[in-house]
Amino acid sequence: MKVTPLEIRQQTFERGFRGYEKEAVDAYLASLSQEWERSQDDFRALRQRNETLEEEIGRLKAIENTLYRTLQTAEETSTQMAQKSRAEAEQRVQSANAEAEETLGNARKQANMLVLDAETKTRYIVDEALEELRSLERDYKAIERYKEYLITEIKRYATDAFDKLSRFEEKSHRSTFEAKFGEVKALKMPGTEASPQPAEDSDTPTTTWEIQPSEASPAEEETEDIPRDEAPAPSAEERPRNRPRKAASTENEPEAPSGSSPEAAAPSGSGSFFDSI
Repeated sequence: MKVTPLEIRQQTFERGFRGYEKEAVDAYLASLSQEWERSQDDFRALRQRNETLEEEIGRLKAIENTLYRTLQTAEETSTQMAQKSRAEAEQRVQSANAEAEETLGNARKQANMLVLDAETKTRYIVDEALEELRSLERDYKAIERYKEYLITEIKRYATDAFDKLSRFEEKSHRSTFEAKFGEVKALKMPGTEASPQPAEDSDTPTTTWEIQPSEASPAEEETEDIPRDEAPAPSAEERPRNRPRKAASTENEPEAPSGSSPEAAAPSGSGSFFDSI
């Protein structure tokens, strides 16, 4: 039974003995009609809202179905792509492994060839270096022996030269002494003596000769301490290589190294300035 607010307002009741008051009943019916009218407005608003919500729910359900179908399709597609990618990855891994094995094999072969080549070259270089070292060692020993021989010869030549120089100086001092002694004797001849005067009263300096024995020069003193050891001349096999050969007259004499002066390599028997003293 539907009741409207207007019907509530127009509702009439029969009069009875000792019934309700008319004003109170009319006021209650007026307020009830107003409340009923408000309730109907709320109901209509709720119904309209319900319809709107149902439409929204339908739209969301359609979106949900679409999303579900899309998700299902995406899952199927991703599964297919994953399987395809896995198959391609396995194939690429197998191909890469094969290429890596081939490259590694080639690299091993090249490395072995390089190692063998390097070992061969190293042995060749080491052998050449050892041979050169032995040759240099032989030359060094020969040069050392020749150096000792030259030092001994130079010491001997220097000692002979200093001895001859000492004799020359003694001879020069002796002749000078005899000449000075003759001059002194000539000054002291009778009738030519000058009157002696005290040395402190004379303004003219007197000439005196002091004749001292000749002293050996420092070079002679140094050479006196030099030992005159005789070192054996090196043999032809022990001499340094690549030196020019001497003439047949000096075949038994040691050869001087390249760059030395002829005087240093001259034999002791050759003539010199000091041999005439």
